[in-house]
This record gives sequence, structure tokens and C-alpha cells, in this order.
Amino acid sequence: MPAVRKVIPDGFWSEIGSHLIFNLFFIEAFLPLRFKRDETAAGAERFSFWLNLAELAGDFYHGCVMSRFFIGIPFLNLVSAAGILSLLLTALFSFQSVLSAQLFPGQDAVPETQTTGGIFLWQDVLFFQEWHIQHSILTGEYRLLDPAAVCRAAGSREFCEKVLAKRREQLAIPPMSGKILVLLHGFASGPILLENMALWFRKQGEYSAVINAAYPSLFLTVGEQVEKFDLLIRPILELDKVEKIDFVGHSMGAIVLRCWLGKWTREDGTSPADDPKIGRLVQLCPPNQGSSIAMTHNMGPIGLLFAPLDDLSMNGKQMKEKFGIPKCDFGVIAGVEEGEDFYGEESDAVLPVSTTHLDGEKDWMKIKGSHSAIPNRIETFENVRAFLNDGKFL
Repeated sequence: MPAVRKVIPDGFWSEIGSHLIFNLFFIEAFLPLRFKRDETAAGAERFSFWLNLAELAGDFYHGCVMSRFFIGIPFLNLVSAAGILSLLLTALFSFQSVLSAQLFPGQDAVPETQTTGGIFLWQDVLFFQEWHIQHSILTGEYRLLDPAAVCRAAGSREFCEKVLAKRREQLAIPPMSGKILVLLHGFASGPILLENMALWFRKQGEYSAVINAAYPSLFLTVGEQVEKFDLLIRPILELDKVEKIDFVGHSMGAIVLRCWLGKWTREDGTSPADDPKIGRLVQLCPPNQGSSIAMTHNMGPIGLLFAPLDDLSMNGKQMKEKFGIPKCDFGVIAGVEEGEDFYGEESDAVLPVSTTHLDGEKDWMKIKGSHSAIPNRIETFENVRAFLNDGKFL
């Protein structure tokens, strides 16, 4: 049997399997933590059960690759098969939670129901403190979510804004002011992956608001995502009482922020990076020199479905020409997963550490953990906080 060409790290399927499952299949485990619905001993036991099951699923993916279980199946078809399998498992084991995320065409946003905060198909279009309005790229509908991600209104944007204005008055919600932190998730993910970080920073009390933004990361190019992101953040930058906004991006979210704070300009010729209220940026596991995994996906059928893969498949020189370098101070954190070397180089089971570097970085460091685990480590939170405050990691 001919040797299998190693185009991605051996641990990739374990990582991507866990990544998809943590965002979809095991939303049931994260909802009690995020929305404080069940903090009892029974809730903790339930969370532990689902978490252990997630680890077993990741081991299954890893074992399939290491034993070449799918012998005879073309590699690129395997990419598609794994993605479809994850979605089928999602529908089978966590159907109610997936419905609350409103993933399917024609689904209506139902007021007074718990949601997952928006994954894959929802775009945040307005934030006021932790209240936010989202737009479905499938149905065109808007919904208003409260800080616990409960849908409080649905319909047109104008209607949702009226409901938000009424809630602001009823609850005496103060205007946004002072320092604000914006978090941006990565490809095939959602804000739920960064919610632990958001909760941690809110508890620190250094920011008046922590915005954990959602965007349809599978279906828009980086350039399109940047334009949508600017429409979300520019009104906040223009608020008189807002003093500074810091940013943290994970994986592709770090590339979106890199472009927005780098080479991208608005139609009027202005650049967000020139705004004096822009603070610092931390990139978590960013594919700053491109991603061989994205390139592999892009060559197969998945490349026809997921628009960002073209951008992530570029090499470092091409990305620099298209996205530029952030004009603000920025630092980079890379992940190192034990036993997941890539051609002898350390990796986070998705990206070799060398591909995270970027010219102009003010600081760079490694933290033990996989691509998806890095955004959920206390060590990461503490180092992000240090850089945002002092311009260097601990």
C-alpha cells in the first residue's frame, strides 16, 4: 500500500472532531455553565459525563487516523465524511439544543426561548452592553438576545431595536463607556468557545463591557467578514464615553481582526486602525502564515461550500499583501499539544507554531494546549490580560 502523504498533523482529526463536537454535539454540556441554569451537584455530574464523552469521541477520531481505519477512501472524501458524521451525531444526540441555535433554513426565532448565542448562521449587527441583535443569513430574520442569550424579540431589525430601547429604559441599562473588550471566534465555531474567557474578564471588572461577537464563519470570505465587523464596531467607537477598545481573536477571528486593523479601509478612505480609541490586540493560535489544513480542505468538495478557505489557504507572503499587518500593538499566543509534532515541529494539532508568527508582533509565547483548548485556559486569560494592560505577556 502506498505511503499516505502527510499534509496535516496526525492529531488533526482528533482536534477537528473535538472542535466540532464541543460546538455542536456537546452544547448540552456548556449551556448550564454559560447561562447558569444548573449549578447543582447533579448539573456538575451531567457536565462531567458529556465532557468525558467528548474526550472519547476525540480519541475515536484520533484512532481512526492512526490506524488508517478509512483505508481505500480518498482523503478528501474523508474530510467530507467526517464533517457529515459530526452533524448527524449532533442531530441525533442534541437535537433540541441545535434547534435553539436555529441552524436550519426557515426556522423562526422564537421569543422567550433559550438559545446558544448564535453559531454558524447568525451575525451580530448591534451590541448594547451584553444585549445584542443578530441577523440570520438564511432567513433574513433578526432577533434580540439578552445577556443570558435568551431571545427577547424576533422579526425586523427596527422592531428588535424598539424592544431593546424599551428594555434599556425598564432596566436602566447604562450607556457603553470606558474600556471595552471585543472577542472574536474562529472558523466553524461560535462565541460559545470564548464564553469562558468572556466570563473571566467580566469578573475582573476592568472592562465596562465584554463583547463576545458571533458571525457566520463558514460562509463569508475574510473581506466580507471584516466589512460586517466594522458595521458592528464602528458605532461603538463613535460613542463619546467610550475611551478604548481592546481585541482578542482566535484562529480565523485573529485574521479578521488583523485585516480590519491592518490593510483594510472603508469606502470613505478611513482606516479603523487610525482611530485613537483602538487599544491592543491578542491573537490566539492564528494562521498568520496560512494553513495547510485549509489548503487541503479547499482542494476538495468542502472548498466549494466554505468561502473563507480560499483566504486561509494563502501563504504568508500572500496574506501579508492582502491583509497587511495590524497597526496597533499586538501579541501572539501559540498552542503546543503534547505528541502532536508536525514534521518535527511543535503544533496545536492544527497549526505548527511557526505559522503563528507575524512581522511586527510585540510579544509571542507558547502555552500548552490544543487549538480549541487554548481559549479556555486560565493561563491564557492571565497572559491576555497582561498584554492588553502592559503590552507584554507574563
